[in-house]
Amino acid sequence: MEDQYQVEALESLAAELIQTVVSRLEGVREGTVMTVGPAPYRRLDADGRALAYVRVRPRKQAVRIDISGLWRASVPSRLRCASAGGSATLLLRGRADLAEALEFLGHVLAETREAAGRTFGTLLRAA
Repeated sequence: MEDQYQVEALESLAAELIQTVVSRLEGVREGTVMTVGPAPYRRLDADGRALAYVRVRPRKQAVRIDISGLWRASVPSRLRCASAGGSATLLLRGRADLAEALEFLGHVLAETREAAGRTFGTLLRAA
């Protein structure tokens, strides 16, 4: 019973994270996960590509956010897992971590969009 309560609490945290990110960060929406059966994760998209994958991790008592390798994530965070693959991974343990996760994702978006703008502008001027 306690395990089911914990899973429900983590699913609620993941849902709140996604709702907050989609409502507060420009151009971010919840993406579609193409799978047979129940999806093992939820997806956040921005600028036509995957931004992050959000999954509940009951054994670790956390919600895991895997930032896609298509995005730059050089900002430090106490939520960040050093040994994870991809661009970055954050572990949220409770509602108190939501604001820091939102701020981190905002920095990732800004940093990558700025870099893409510089690259596009450089290519345009060179032509």
